[in-house]
Amino acid sequence: LLAPLPAARAALLVRLGTARADLALHEPAEALPAGEALRAALALDGASSQDRLSAEVRLAQLALEHGDDANARRWLAAARTRLGQSGRFPTIERAFVLALEAHRARIAGSAAEREAAAALLSSALDTLLAEWRATEPPPGGVGHLHFLRASFVIAEGMALALARDRR
Repeated sequence: LLAPLPAARAALLVRLGTARADLALHEPAEALPAGEALRAALALDGASSQDRLSAEVRLAQLALEHGDDANARRWLAAARTRLGQSGRFPTIERAFVLALEAHRARIAGSAAEREAAAALLSSALDTLLAEWRATEPPPGGVGHLHFLRASFVIAEGMALALARDRR
């Protein structure tokens, strides 16, 4: 059905892979089909940069959740490269990738990796908070933390700060 529309097919595969990855948190058997859908999206020539970034980030998350440090590094490096190729990605996307890298460093990295990741994440948090401060709150209040990416960035920043303070 979507064969003549590779961008639409890629977008659908990313959403399918993301949904299955979410299910994999409770049903580990979903991790394999999630990864397959996300890698299939990346293989399509028509996939948008945003869909490619989303797939790479989700594959990194799956690898982290399953203790696969090598693939987590691989997909995080791909995401960082993609972020570096374009300034069009929102600040939260950059901060989220840095938070995932910090999480990886915190659970499997060396002390030097943790310190480097903490510095990068701290800078990203400063940028993100400055952006949020410059935005007029919508009616009903600020809802940034209702979104997984934003709450993860804040939570990982706190986890790194607490881990550093305990040393």
